[in-house]
Amino acid sequence: MTAVLVVLVCATAWWAWRSGTAERLLGGMANRAGPNPACTPLSDVTPAACAIPAVTGTDGPGLAVPTPDSTNTPAAEPTVVVLVPLAESGATATPQPTVVVMLPLAESGEQPAETEGVIGGPYLGNVTRTSAHVSWVTRGEGPGAVRFWQQGQAAREARADTLSTPAGIWHEAVLTALRPGELCTYTLAAAGGPEHSFVTAPDDGRPFTFLALGDTRPGDRTAAQPTDMARAVAAQVAGREFVFALHNGDIVAEGGRCEGELSGWEQYRRAYLNLFGATLARAPFYLTPGNHDMAWGTCGMEIFRGVFALPDQTPGEGRESYYSFDWGNLHVISLNTNEPVGPGSAQYEWLEGDLAANRQQWTVVQFHEAVYTSGDHEPFLPARESWVPLFERYGVDLVFNGHNHTYERTCPIKAGACTTRAEGGVVYVVTAGAGPALHDSTGAWFSVLHLSLHHFVTVHIDGGRLELSAWNWQGQLFDRYVMTR
Repeated sequence: MTAVLVVLVCATAWWAWRSGTAERLLGGMANRAGPNPACTPLSDVTPAACAIPAVTGTDGPGLAVPTPDSTNTPAAEPTVVVLVPLAESGATATPQPTVVVMLPLAESGEQPAETEGVIGGPYLGNVTRTSAHVSWVTRGEGPGAVRFWQQGQAAREARADTLSTPAGIWHEAVLTALRPGELCTYTLAAAGGPEHSFVTAPDDGRPFTFLALGDTRPGDRTAAQPTDMARAVAAQVAGREFVFALHNGDIVAEGGRCEGELSGWEQYRRAYLNLFGATLARAPFYLTPGNHDMAWGTCGMEIFRGVFALPDQTPGEGRESYYSFDWGNLHVISLNTNEPVGPGSAQYEWLEGDLAANRQQWTVVQFHEAVYTSGDHEPFLPARESWVPLFERYGVDLVFNGHNHTYERTCPIKAGACTTRAEGGVVYVVTAGAGPALHDSTGAWFSVLHLSLHHFVTVHIDGGRLELSAWNWQGQLFDRYVMTR
């Protein structure tokens, strides 16, 4: 098998050299970075530690990055990317480049169906200690149920509810009576498709890793296809082990479109389901709607609710728009900056009640428009004025935001000033570089690190220790931050 892969990579690299594809890609524009201190504090525990080389204006010496948003129409041929790793501090040997072959999406935006009749998914939603949602999309009827089992159990079957849409028939099945913290395996019933496995939420404090990212949307509103950089980030994500992911919004370009060839339904199928592929079948994504997900039509929230199975904790218009869930010793809150945020609003009252009732060791919040950011978009002051005092009062640890296509980590902030974690400071991270063209990052009084580069974040929690790691689109570490409780 190894020999076959080596031959394939070598043959593809030869083809790229002969066709000029590699030369075209290697002439791309490097990711941009704002001013960066020569040594970035990596932890509020050991603030002087500087184990990671400082990031400069490019992702590394000799690195070639495809131009972001150069095209949203997939090429008909494979993309060959040469990855040159950052040199380790004090290293004596030159890092060896790696050739990565990214296969193109089909012109229609579809990846080859793994199960007959299925054109999207399967993908997970709202995995709890005892249940999980599985969804998929078909052109026609397709498979109508899920077969699932845990170790030592006979297979059971969960029938799916269906919804006809302009992009196909959406199916959603609920797997119930699961055991906490254990592997569950499933397959689409009577379809002969592959088996997928995921882990249910635990009922103890065992260590785990989750992932955070945002703004994976296409850059071209008329194409609804993932950008090259979104595909590169998604390829890195596919190689990571994590139990769930947070997505802080702007999943599609024009999610409000009700009908037509590029309805919001079709955009989610192309730019989300086909982008992340099988990754969505093994780990649930918990998402919040961004401004683009609601834009260019009146069906944004209706489609968002139809596509995603999220915790349903709020009545009326807020249903699945904002919510919370627990995973081990972590409490996660997902808010919606498209809805009213101020005191007296339904969302504000729900948020305060949820925070007051929370008893978990760690608390992480996500929403789309950032409250502390130095990118092209101004900070979202209504949320800063209303939500931030609640975060500080109830001991929120970490907030993930999007909207500005940058990476930015703040100092611990309390009462509008930098402080320490011990004094109750909240750390804010803008992680919105997973797809479209980047924004400038100028830095501000609260900025510890601010960069314009395509990336994603992982968070590992082990008891009273939380470690945040930020990775560029090549999978190279460029920031790490540790919190303790």
